[in-house]
Amino acid sequence: MSIYNRFTMKKKINRFRLFVFPTILVEVVGLIAFIIIYFNNFFNIKEHVTVEYTIIVISGLIIIDALIMWIAFLRISSYRHKTDLKAAEVIGSDVQEAYNFAMIGLVVTDENDIVIWHNDLFKERHIDIIDLNIFEWQKELKTLKEKNSNEPAKLVINNRNFEVKYLSDAGLWIFKDTTDYESIYSYSKLQAPVVGILSMDNYEEVIKGDDDYNDTITKAKDIIFDYAQKYGVLLRKFKDSNYLMLCNYEAYSKMKDDNFSIVDRVRSVSFGEDIPLTLSIGIARDFPDVVKLNELASAALDIAMSRGGDQVVVSVYGKEMEFYGGKTEAQEKRSRVKIRVLADSLINLIKNASNVLIMGHTNMDMDALGSCLGVKAICDSSKS
Repeated sequence: MSIYNRFTMKKKINRFRLFVFPTILVEVVGLIAFIIIYFNNFFNIKEHVTVEYTIIVISGLIIIDALIMWIAFLRISSYRHKTDLKAAEVIGSDVQEAYNFAMIGLVVTDENDIVIWHNDLFKERHIDIIDLNIFEWQKELKTLKEKNSNEPAKLVINNRNFEVKYLSDAGLWIFKDTTDYESIYSYSKLQAPVVGILSMDNYEEVIKGDDDYNDTITKAKDIIFDYAQKYGVLLRKFKDSNYLMLCNYEAYSKMKDDNFSIVDRVRSVSFGEDIPLTLSIGIARDFPDVVKLNELASAALDIAMSRGGDQVVVSVYGKEMEFYGGKTEAQEKRSRVKIRVLADSLINLIKNASNVLIMGHTNMDMDALGSCLGVKAICDSSKS
């Protein structure tokens, strides 16, 4: 759009202002002067000017002023319409329709940052900013202009989300309405699947105890079921001590904000007992495939148990794991889970290695020799 096309409407509006406002001001001053002269009967004006004549003159002035304002309104509307037509000629009516379809708003400002034109999207959104300073309308846009950054600014206008970019050379502001996208993205994120595996630590040891220990397990299960019902988590038992957890991201966020208090509540049930009953939970999120999430949750549970249990480990796909809880001191024990985790890690390292060196400590004893032979057997089995 040329400089002439951009500023013609504003110049013509200013001309009308320069004509209309002084004219009205002169009329008001003249009317006040006439009232003062008439009521004080200066120059014996009452003998020459009757009341009827005065009413006729004032009525005539009111009619003339009304006509001037009406004509000015029509001319301004006509100029704005012509400006819209000129814009359509520049960018093309089809392109303008494409902008409206893509929900893209265009705003042109002058050298004083006054809005002199915008396209139809703003009219549809009931946003009227013609002749307003764009920074007084939205203060955040001033930072965008000063930085002259390619990164768009995000604004909320009339309960709708916009991404805004500024083209300094053209004095053009581009507003992209992202409300629908943001709504769909937010809904999809909240409904994304989250898979978890819950395991009661020391279950086998506790179940072998007396009736008091069995009562502890009953209380712990009640806490687990109540917690799952409170946060909308689907539980499915697949072992005496293990449960599969299914929920969406919204439910997971609430549990995270609660800092997974279920771990503390279950721990408090067996407080002071020789064999504490605690929980280990592995959770996986941020991946669309529930089968993959189940694998990640299982690996997270293994890590939680290898760290001593009584904690929640969250596996976020493509990111570092997150840890919650872990207040109980880890007991020195060689559980089957820990042994399996270490064995799987060792086998993976051997399979991915091009060469394996097996060495015992200095002054090798029979334990070191037996360990070396065992690792040698693992290497032979892995390479076969």
